[in-house]
Amino acid sequence: MKKTLKILTLILFAITFYTPGFAQSYNAKLSLLLYDSFPGYPNSTPYYDYYGGRYRIDLPNNNRTIRITHTIPSTLNDGAGHTIPFSIASNNAGYKIGGSLNPTGATVFNPNNSLTVTLSGTDEITIWLGGTVSPPTNAYPSNNYEGTITITTVIL
Repeated sequence: MKKTLKILTLILFAITFYTPGFAQSYNAKLSLLLYDSFPGYPNSTPYYDYYGGRYRIDLPNNNRTIRITHTIPSTLNDGAGHTIPFSIASNNAGYKIGGSLNPTGATVFNPNNSLTVTLSGTDEITIWLGGTVSPPTNAYPSNNYEGTITITTVIL
């Protein structure tokens, strides 16, 4: 039984900050598409894939240190009461300081932990996220499953 799963977790957008020490959280959508999946077989999309998710943070000034935290759902749902396990592996996210939208050469990080970086000489950071679904053998066929990743960012 073929199963198509899509995650819509963040919309590509730029997050802008103005006050040091002030935490800003966003529930946003990013198109992280997980290829056709089959019940009983885990399926992953790597962060650097065309279908990986991406967002960018823009700060008001250069040379700022920021902390980024992702709250990642453990399940996705189809809106009809069916759920499917979801995770992001410790090596399935990357970032680049600066305005590049190409994940080639990105620094790999664990999105399940906070990320603290200093944006030396720039005011932008781009983040890419991948993901894995693990459909159980009794998974509901051919639905689109969605979840929300909350992004919290603090200028330190």
